[in-house]
Amino acid sequence: MAKFKPSAKLSFGTIKHYNPQYLTNNYTPSELRKEYSRIRAVAVKRLARLAKAGLGKTSVYKYNVFNTKKLSELTEKQIPSALSQLARFLDNPLSTVTGQKALQKQKIEKLQSYGYDVNEKNFQSFIDFMELLSQQAIDLQYDSEAVVELWEATRDKVSPTTIAKDLDSWLENRYKISELPDIASKDADEILRLIKE
Repeated sequence: MAKFKPSAKLSFGTIKHYNPQYLTNNYTPSELRKEYSRIRAVAVKRLARLAKAGLGKTSVYKYNVFNTKKLSELTEKQIPSALSQLARFLDNPLSTVTGQKALQKQKIEKLQSYGYDVNEKNFQSFIDFMELLSQQAIDLQYDSEAVVELWEATRDKVSPTTIAKDLDSWLENRYKISELPDIASKDADEILRLIKE
């Protein structure tokens, strides 16, 4: 990835000047409110662009969408910390659509190098599936490779939510799934019934 140059100018200098303690010691409450309002507007626009580009499920988006409170919702003591969080978001290359697309491309290339059938079109469904199952499979003995095999065998045929409901059964029978005839025309319940037979 090319070196990121933040497009949003931080008025107080570099990101190191946006430490909450430094901000409190070196700027007046009025200056902090003004800078917060200014960079909040930039952050809100950046988040809107991420969402519009279909990147609203990224961790950077999910975390920062809740860190853009209006100035009126913050106390004087909260402003330096909130300002620091916004500055870190704007300084992060992943806060831009370009940065997210570059990271996504790297991840897809890495997954493809391991032989997984992941591309730009199905990347987000792959990530959603992995996150959903990792939340449910914490105590299971299956590794991520088994979960990826399951995703590849059931992609576009069974919803991740359905698989998550019957995760143990799906994982135990994952090799049988690809052997079923005419799987594309069957729903999740039919597939599960056929596997159990």
